[in-house]
Amino acid sequence: MKVAFKIPPNLDTITPLYLVIEVSEYEISFVVLSKITNSILGFYLYILEKNNELDFYSVELKNIVQLENTLQQKFETVHINYNFKESTLIPLLYFKESEKENICNVMFGNNIDTVCFSENIVNREIKNVYRVPKNIYSCLKELYPKNKFWHTTTLQLQKQNTLECIVFSKTIKIILIKENIVQIVQYCNYETPSDVCYYLLNVCERFGVSTTLAALNLSGTVEEKSNLYKEIYKYFLNISFTTLPVDFNVSDNLKEIPQHFFCNTINNFTCV
Repeated sequence: MKVAFKIPPNLDTITPLYLVIEVSEYEISFVVLSKITNSILGFYLYILEKNNELDFYSVELKNIVQLENTLQQKFETVHINYNFKESTLIPLLYFKESEKENICNVMFGNNIDTVCFSENIVNREIKNVYRVPKNIYSCLKELYPKNKFWHTTTLQLQKQNTLECIVFSKTIKIILIKENIVQIVQYCNYETPSDVCYYLLNVCERFGVSTTLAALNLSGTVEEKSNLYKEIYKYFLNISFTTLPVDFNVSDNLKEIPQHFFCNTINNFTCV
């Protein structure tokens, strides 16, 4: 895996520690924080190389943790946010727990090397049904036996009206909630800034959202001076970056990094 960020915390005095992990097809991040002071202390981001297979991913994941003393701490709690694309929303009225594997197989194809889960979305009559590669789930269970986990969509849809674009190394995630109704959650692979704009404009056109009036919330690994931001700004004039909850702060060693690089992970953490 390619190291994008590796900023360990200063662990001299602050305890207990919490670890929040976000894992997807293309990357994995670790955020170390103190719940007592609501301080973000450390941040690690690893990008999966282009042709790596999932089997190799789990080996790399184990190596990362074994080589980083910080990630081997005795954490008070370990939260895992799965962000795999194979996730679908089902009205609660039509959902049966016994059918979750069949739902995933119909939506995404048969795959015996996965584990299926379903989660209620708070304040919505919707189930999020998703699956995780079995070897990655088992690897994280072995590394952090008492971990608690959710899918990111389950947590992100607790919001009300929003148009969000979360930028990852090879994909974006678009969330549109209009009139407090979930319109779409869509993952899109991209190669160029124009690809990202195409997907955003397509969503807005399909669901009757004015790009000149809409407030677009950006987060993930996108900077204001980047070509991607400049391209998006051609079409969306009201852009803001996602911020941390007001009661959270960032330690000095992280102040050089834009907060929106990791604030989604923290915002998800505060939803549980």
